[in-house]
Amino acid sequence: MVVNDNNSKISYGVAPMKKIIIVITCFILFAHATFAADYTLLRPAYIVDVEKGTLISGQNILIAGNKIIAIGSEVDVQQSHPIPLENLKSIDLSGLTILPGLMDAHSYVLPSPL
Repeated sequence: MVVNDNNSKISYGVAPMKKIIIVITCFILFAHATFAADYTLLRPAYIVDVEKGTLISGQNILIAGNKIIAIGSEVDVQQSHPIPLENLKSIDLSGLTILPGLMDAHSYVLPSPL
């Protein structure tokens, strides 16, 4: 607030320092929300190993954003990628099996078309 020559008060709304604090606070909150990676830990009963043709139990899959960054036991995954619990979403897939998908939308499961 400023007093002019006529002793009348002129209000400029929020003081400039408060504006700066508000802008900095919004920037920090936005930056944290934007740059904090989303981590997902999938905990299936089994993972299909297509190279060996076996089912693997006791393994977890850690995903950052849309990329798989680790596969292993829960202890191995936590040791190799320590992630704060507030950034980790854990999905229990007990009783379910995860298998790799086909590489494109028009792939054949058989070696040649029928």
